[in-house]
Amino acid sequence: MKALLLFLLCSSAFAISEVNYEEVWQRDVAPFYAGLEQGEFKNAQGMTIRYRSLKHPEALRTLVIFPGRTEPMIKYAELMYDLNSPELNIFIVDHQGQGESARLVRTDAGHVRKFSDYV
Repeated sequence: MKALLLFLLCSSAFAISEVNYEEVWQRDVAPFYAGLEQGEFKNAQGMTIRYRSLKHPEALRTLVIFPGRTEPMIKYAELMYDLNSPELNIFIVDHQGQGESARLVRTDAGHVRKFSDYV
């Protein structure tokens, strides 16, 4: 656990440079993110929850990322790119009403009837 924490704290050393950021994003990060395994499941309310995963057969650890309120999982594409390691499985989940997951309303606004619907 200490090694993972140290790795996460030092991950800025692996972040893509601000120089030519858009070019590097389009060339490296976007195709990486598009190639992640995509999946979905139904939550207790019957809503479709979408996730992406990066799995390595020899991984010893798993990291699950739940983005903050109104943050879609694509916002973390660069983080997943930076953390890509054969020692780590990574899963990222869009909450109900966020990103690629199902919504109760037809707008991009995140909405749930009660907070416990996120559980």
